[in-house]
Amino acid sequence: VTGSGAFPGLIQEGEGLWPTIEYRFLQWSDQASVMLLHYAYADRQGEEHEGYFWYDCGSGEISGVMELPEEP
Repeated sequence: VTGSGAFPGLIQEGEGLWPTIEYRFLQWSDQASVMLLHYAYADRQGEEHEGYFWYDCGSGEISGVMELPEEP
C-alpha cells in the first residue's frame, strides 16, 4: 500500500523514514477479495492525512482513494 504512490509525502526524503500509518478495516465489498480500509498518517511536513481506499487482497491493487478534508 505504502509504495503505491497514492499517498503523498509518506517517505521522509534523505532520511528514508516511514511514518506510522494506521489502517482500520471497515467492510468487504460485493467482490469477495476487495475491502474498504480507513487510513491515517502524518506526512514528512507533519501534516495529518486521513481517508479511505479499496484494497484488492488478490491483486494488491488500490483504488478509490479518498482523502477527507481537513477540519477548520
